[in-house]
Amino acid sequence: MGYTNAKFYCLEHPERTAKDYCNMCNSSMCSYCIDKYEDICPACRREYGIKPDISLDKNSLFFVFLIGVLGLVITYCVLYFKYDDNALSHLFPQGFFFFFLGISAAYTPNIFGDNDSLKILKEVPFFGVKLMLIVIFITIISLVPAVIYLYKVLTFFIQKKK
Repeated sequence: MGYTNAKFYCLEHPERTAKDYCNMCNSSMCSYCIDKYEDICPACRREYGIKPDISLDKNSLFFVFLIGVLGLVITYCVLYFKYDDNALSHLFPQGFFFFFLGISAAYTPNIFGDNDSLKILKEVPFFGVKLMLIVIFITIISLVPAVIYLYKVLTFFIQKKK
């Protein structure tokens, strides 16, 4: 009585064969659910209010990187007009700061995307919009979104190797 040829099907997509199991409830998941929801099934995400990590999308990671490169190119152009042929020698501290600043600015919406804190700040009488803009500005300048972005890129490539 062996069940070696038994097929298991996805809980969300009964027509698809399961490839792995949910880390929370051990229900079966198809390759589509694994790609989209990683290791927690859609049912657990709905029940516990866990949102999928949308920032691991390859296109959005590439777009944020392009914004960072744009910051680097703009810095090089400004330094070229200021220092002529010595622009490359000045590019390291200033250029890479603006590279990470560009990444930080482009990635900030991903940080506040699912968060209602900015909406709450916006509703504060008289100062709401100003407070919201200050929070966004400080977030961008702190370069924390750039660090989070680099972490997401590393996890994206580590997951692709598996």
